[in-house]
Amino acid sequence: MSNSKYHRALRRQLRRLDIDAEKGPEDEKGWRAFLAAVSQAYVHSDRDRYLLERSLNLSFVETSELHRNLNTERDRLLAVLRAMTDGLFALTLEAKVIVANEAAARMLGDSVSTLNGASVLERFQFSKLNHRELFEAIKNGEPYEEQNASLHLASRCIDISCSLTPLHEHGELVGTVFVFRDVSEQRLAKCRLAKALNEAQEAVRVKSSFLANMSHEIRTPMNGIIGMTTLLLDTSLSSTQREFAKTIGNSADALLVIINDILDISKLEADSLELEEVDIDFVQLIEEVANLLAIQAHRKRVEFVIRLSPNIPKLVTGDPGRIRQILLNLVSNAIKFTSVGEVRVSVDAMIDDGVALMECAVSDTGIGIEAESQDKLFRPFSQVDASTTRKFGGTGLGLAISHQLAVAMGGDITLSSAPGVGSCFTLQVPLKVSDLSLAGHRISCKWVVGLLEGNDSTRNILRTYLKELGCITVDISPDVIEMPNVDIDVVICDIYSICIDAEKRLEKWHSEPMLASGGWIFLTKVTTQKKVQELADRYGARVLPKPVQRSAFTKLVTEVASGKAMSGVSGTEAPVIPLPQFSGTALVVDDSSVNQRVAQGLLNRIGIKTEVADNGEDAVQKVCTKAYDVVFMDCQMPIVDGYEATRRIRQYEKEQALGQHQLIVAMTANAMSGDVARCLESGMDDYMSKPVSREQLIEMLIRRIG
Repeated sequence: MSNSKYHRALRRQLRRLDIDAEKGPEDEKGWRAFLAAVSQAYVHSDRDRYLLERSLNLSFVETSELHRNLNTERDRLLAVLRAMTDGLFALTLEAKVIVANEAAARMLGDSVSTLNGASVLERFQFSKLNHRELFEAIKNGEPYEEQNASLHLASRCIDISCSLTPLHEHGELVGTVFVFRDVSEQRLAKCRLAKALNEAQEAVRVKSSFLANMSHEIRTPMNGIIGMTTLLLDTSLSSTQREFAKTIGNSADALLVIINDILDISKLEADSLELEEVDIDFVQLIEEVANLLAIQAHRKRVEFVIRLSPNIPKLVTGDPGRIRQILLNLVSNAIKFTSVGEVRVSVDAMIDDGVALMECAVSDTGIGIEAESQDKLFRPFSQVDASTTRKFGGTGLGLAISHQLAVAMGGDITLSSAPGVGSCFTLQVPLKVSDLSLAGHRISCKWVVGLLEGNDSTRNILRTYLKELGCITVDISPDVIEMPNVDIDVVICDIYSICIDAEKRLEKWHSEPMLASGGWIFLTKVTTQKKVQELADRYGARVLPKPVQRSAFTKLVTEVASGKAMSGVSGTEAPVIPLPQFSGTALVVDDSSVNQRVAQGLLNRIGIKTEVADNGEDAVQKVCTKAYDVVFMDCQMPIVDGYEATRRIRQYEKEQALGQHQLIVAMTANAMSGDVARCLESGMDDYMSKPVSREQLIEMLIRRIG
């Protein structure tokens, strides 16, 4: 207890004002100053208390808001962790778990609470994952990744991919984030896919091998059938025997088409088809197709019409064989499925920057196709229905092959059709233009040409061709009731398309002064050509076969109108040309006696002497002792095959160093993709696939030995 004369509260205030608490103020003035200071101190104290209370209140509000925000962020982070399908651990630098998500617990068959605090490297067994490298990466804060690890659990093993990402707080390394994913299903699916791919590749290999073997085995007897039939037709036969022999030949050709179709679809499926790049006279190509198929149309009494646009370039670059194959298929199908009406081939071209988009539309008035069935047509071995095969025949490969060939050339085939109306297949293919001059004729001759044609399509096309020539066309009625008041230079007449008694009317037509002054051109189908030719000889007319080809038509009109007409058949029919004759000796190497006889017969017929060898070893011995003008080498033979025999012959030539080179031509039933390259790689000079036609043989001999 203090002995001070002042109360302790007063002493406290005196000390606050730096006044000696024992003495206090000495006079009234001092006490008044003391009281004023104390009063002021209380004022400041109240204000400080207010500010303090205010600050505390604000701090509480801010702290509450901050707490709410932290809770929101925490809930969001936890939601993200729960939503993750990948397992996640936040690890200390000692690889102990401080955070684990639910996905990790599910994958490991554990709970989040149990995982927290566990050592990852001690608790779990990894394979294909280096523990030392993993721990060093965690300790040093280095990124780490492994795609092919496995995690061994008590009851199972799971395949995982995992990664480490360093974790920093305020710039200081505090741990790492370990993310792992169960890839067992993906890895299993990948293994299944690889297995399926291997099985598919093996199936393709087996299929290709089977087709190659079957092609070889079928082509070998086919070569004998076709070759012997050709030789048989060169002998003296009765009309019945000749008809039988032709039937055999035609049947063999039809079978060969089927074999080639099957090989083509196989090559297209394997993406191994090779396309040529040569100059094509597109108009000539179209006219060749028309010549081949005209007789089929005319035998069915179906009008066959070709319309060629005047803006077709003279030469384009592409694969003429494949384009011809597509057009033959489209046109023959149109004829096959048309019993009444016409088949029309319209060809046009759109040229842009040196490329011509060739468009060939093949339309018919045949049975037509339901809309829902049209997508079947371009599938291999597919037709609209089974009755189609029974009624019309075919394998269902032609359109599928044609469509894939068009696509391979950068084009397409489209279809528009309606049942009972007909169909129109349109081939579009881009081809480089090698000669920009146009194949059409654009001259001005001013001739007057009268048309006696019963078919509207043919008449319209003739008008177009005549307009390109600059001619004036006049339609003439079969009854010739009213004639135009003009002299006619040329009369073009298809007598059997106009009226039944046209032959009787010819005399009347020729008696008309306006018609008698001009030359006459009789149009005819192949099936009526002989009869029309007799009428032409009687009336001094020229004959032009249908379908009318623009080049032959314009040439004949020009000749007749300018007074050069001569009786006879005009057009693209080639005269009968005797077979060319060669000289020299050929060695035929083949293990089949039938094939030997076929080759000998074809070669002897054109003046070439022959010797034979039964296998490659025999051929090598003969070639090493005697030079031949040409060696025809089969490829698959016993003892020594054609490839090895050719290599031995080339090695012998190299060792002798005499500068000699024996011409060796493969004559083989191998017709798969790669067979040509294999023959050339072995040292052969040329290649012919069996069955070999006389025309192929002659063409090769002209090219190789002259």
